[in-house]
This record gives sequence, C-alpha cells and structure tokens, in this order.
Amino acid sequence: MKPAKIADFGITEEFGYLPAHAPALALSAGNEEWDQFGRDIPKLLMGTNFRSRVKALPEFNINKLNGEAEIQRAMLILSYIGQSYQWSENNPATLMPANLAIPWHQVGKLVGRPPILSYQSYASDNWRRFDASGPIECGNIGLLQCFLGGQDEEWFILIHIEIEKKAGKALKAIEDAQSAVSENDADQLEVALTNLRSALAAMYEVLGRMPERCDPYIYFHRVRPYIFGWRNNPSLPDGVIYEGVDEYQGVGQKFRGETGAQSAIIPAMDAVLGIDHEKMSSESI
Repeated sequence: MKPAKIADFGITEEFGYLPAHAPALALSAGNEEWDQFGRDIPKLLMGTNFRSRVKALPEFNINKLNGEAEIQRAMLILSYIGQSYQWSENNPATLMPANLAIPWHQVGKLVGRPPILSYQSYASDNWRRFDASGPIECGNIGLLQCFLGGQDEEWFILIHIEIEKKAGKALKAIEDAQSAVSENDADQLEVALTNLRSALAAMYEVLGRMPERCDPYIYFHRVRPYIFGWRNNPSLPDGVIYEGVDEYQGVGQKFRGETGAQSAIIPAMDAVLGIDHEKMSSESI
C-alpha cells in the first residue's frame, strides 16, 4: 500500500491548508446587498439598530452563487453577519431570524460546516493579495472582512494566514517522510524530517511577530467577544434557535465558536510525530 499524497486531499505544498484558488472578492449579482452589508459591518456596528438592519435584508439567493470560491465567500459573509447580530447588543440573541438563519444553514451544508463562524471563514478564506504575483504573507495580504477593523484585529488574523501558507512545506515533508519509511530509505527520511523542522521553525517565527501590531488587550476585550460561540456559554444556556430551519425543529443549537485550534496544522504534526494527548469529554471542551 502506497503512502497517501497530500494532493489526494486537495492540499498543496504551495498553499498548505489554504484554498489553492484566491478567495472570491465579491458575490455575483443577486446578493449585492448582503455583500455590501458584510463590508459595512465595522461601520454598522458603530451605528444603531444592527439587528433590525439584518432583518430588513432581502432574501439570500443561494442559486446565484457561482463556484466554490463564491460559496465559501457566502459562508464568510453570513457568518460575520450572524456573529455580529449575536453580539451587537449587551444581551445575546437567542434566535437568529429566518432571512439569515436559513441561508446560513444551507450554505453551511454546502461547505460541510455548521452555521457559526469557523476558522476556515475567519482566516483561511479571508484574504487577498495586494500584488497578485507576490507572496501570501504579512505585508502583501489584507483581510476581506473584519468586525471592527483596525490593525490589531487585522494583524491577528493575517499572522494565522501566513502560518497556514507556510504549513504547506511541513505537509509536503510529512508526505516525503512517509514515502522514505515505505521505501526504507534512511537518508531521504533524514532530509524529510530536516525539512519538517525548518517548516515548523518558519511557522514559529511568524507567530513570534504577533506582538508587532496586535495588542492582546485590544484583541481580547474588543474583538474576541464577536467570535464567541453558543456552546458551554453561560449567557446562552439553551443555545440559539435558527428560525425557519426545519432540520433543527425549533430546538436551540449549541455550536462552538471560532478558534485557531480548528486549524489542522497541530493535529497533523502530532499525528506524524506520534504525540498523544489526554482525551477529554465533549462537555469539557
């Protein structure tokens, strides 16, 4: 049995877990108001009646989404609007209105994720290059979507995006190491493990740049509250009802919020290096 190739899972050395295509910058005609609303979130959150403005949005047209990149952008926009709706007021919302809940759930089905903001939308699908021929790294990338805007929020996410990009070399090194073991080639295994070490060092170096433009106080107190989920959240003991979503039958849903722990990088490294962690119950996470 031949070792699996990262390409078998849609992963490349160049992009790592990032999409091999550039994220869509806009949605096609038919969902312009939703697209613009997403762009305006930082301004609208400074205004009043955010929830009323969401409820006034027209029907979302899923059949107007063209291709995978637009579907992922739709999930990004709906997720940012949903999280903003939830945390735009002092008291969290216990019900997502149908005009948001239904398409959020439907698009979530298309991408295989629940209707809540995930790391994929928060970081991996949330970037563009300034110079299209330049690298995907801090200095040549910017976010497509923010909650509040400002360098602390932007920089925090950009750091994660560059780390995801640099993970590609580590994933390719894993593939090469497995092939070397299969072929009983000690020399090639050493090369692969050396490349893995170098890739991990490069990712760690990027992470070390976080304090350059991200103040932990600002991020934690002003930005992070918008990514809170509704599982194990004392302010939402019964979860959140998604109005009009037949599958949920009017029962409050308890989904975990976005976290960098949703990145597959560390689990992949743990798996290849044989690192086991203590198992925890789902209720304790």
